[in-house]
Amino acid sequence: MGGCSGDEDNVPSGARTDRTVILTGGKGAGKSTLCMHVERAARRAGLTVGGLITHGLSLPDEELKYVEDLTTHEYRLLSRCPPEVEEPVPEVVVETIVWASTVLDRSRHCDLLVIDELGHEELVHGEGLLGALEVLGRRTSGLELV
Repeated sequence: MGGCSGDEDNVPSGARTDRTVILTGGKGAGKSTLCMHVERAARRAGLTVGGLITHGLSLPDEELKYVEDLTTHEYRLLSRCPPEVEEPVPEVVVETIVWASTVLDRSRHCDLLVIDELGHEELVHGEGLLGALEVLGRRTSGLELV
C-alpha cells in the first residue's frame, strides 16, 4: 500500500511512505468518512485498529468537532467555532489534545493506526496534535491512515 498525497512536501515528518496512506481534501470532502470505512473493514479482516477519528456536529450557533478513540470509542470535544464566520478560528480544547496524544501513544503498536485530523496546524504551525507526529516517527510496523 503506498502513500497517495500527490504533494510530497505535505508528508508528515517520520511517516513511512511505503506504509502510510495520506488523505487530503477540503472540508466536507469525505476524509473522515473514508477513515471510518477503512477502520471497519480492517476490523472485519481481523486487524487491530487504534487511533482517532473526528466527528462534526453543526448547531445553529456553533460548529462542534469531537474526536473518538478507536480503541475505547470514548469521545471528547476537540473544538468549537461560530458557523457564520468566513474564516473561523476554532477554539480548541487543550485537555482533549493532551488526551488525544495519550490515545495515539497507546495505539502505536496496532496493525492499523488512523489519525484523522492531522493537518495545517501540526505541519505548518507546529501546534495542535503534535503527539501524532511523534507516534508516526516511532512506529516500525503496521499501516497508517493519516
